[in-house]
Amino acid sequence: MAHIACANENAVIESHLAVVGRYHQFYQLKTRSGTEEEFASMVRRCNAVNVRVFVDVVLNHMTDNNRVGVGTGGNAYNAPEKSYPEYSAADFNARSKCPTSSGSIENWSDPTQIRNCEMLILRDLDQSQTYVREHIAEFLNRMIGYGVAGFRIDAVKMMWPADLKAIFDSLDNLPTQYGFAAGSRAFIYSETVDLGPTSQEPIPGSEYFGLGRTTEFRVGLNLGEGFRKGSYPLKNLVNWGPEWDMYPENYAVVFIDNHDNQRGHGGGGDYIHSLLGRIRPTKWRIRF
Repeated sequence: MAHIACANENAVIESHLAVVGRYHQFYQLKTRSGTEEEFASMVRRCNAVNVRVFVDVVLNHMTDNNRVGVGTGGNAYNAPEKSYPEYSAADFNARSKCPTSSGSIENWSDPTQIRNCEMLILRDLDQSQTYVREHIAEFLNRMIGYGVAGFRIDAVKMMWPADLKAIFDSLDNLPTQYGFAAGSRAFIYSETVDLGPTSQEPIPGSEYFGLGRTTEFRVGLNLGEGFRKGSYPLKNLVNWGPEWDMYPENYAVVFIDNHDNQRGHGGGGDYIHSLLGRIRPTKWRIRF
């Protein structure tokens, strides 16, 4: 399998690392990595040699709320006006739905704020609206039509499970011409940070079990503590898994780190990342 970065148009943010702009995006399939035609060709060629492609997607938000510019596909946007190629102000969560005076998340222990307010000043789409749901589904179905096998949903806890279910239920079956069995559905896995009962996470990953699989951040955390810090003998990993309060295997996607952790932020603390000084421990964890 191949897990690729967001394939759709994104804001050009020259003052940040390239990966940041990938998560401030629109729905045209054109990035610095290539055009829509090149994307479709890449997916076809991967399927031809039995390599399935899974795409990172952002469905929760658009760009920073103070940004005006042009995306990688040449489309202009004006975030202060909530004006984007696909959306206008009416398509975002209304201030009446967000209980804070700023319109941004102020209390990360409040599920309503997390889902109805802006995360870190990012323009927050309202997935309860029919137009937004249909537009997101069309975007995902376009990639399914090209042969994409599934999606990693970024920042999933920022969206209500019922809204996501409505979107995922409207996705097409995977196309049989690329070798998928008739009636096959896209493989969905949701990124939600949940480090277990002691983390007092207000939105546990289990709320999204009915939508597909969920990323299990405790894999990298537990292995990082064992291999790097030496918090416990590695023989303790003999029953590693659900007995350590991790997700049941039929609901979990396991991994060591991600693009956030590799850059020193994101869930899981200092033990989940593979910066240069930690290459050997990271190789050990992957081999394990």
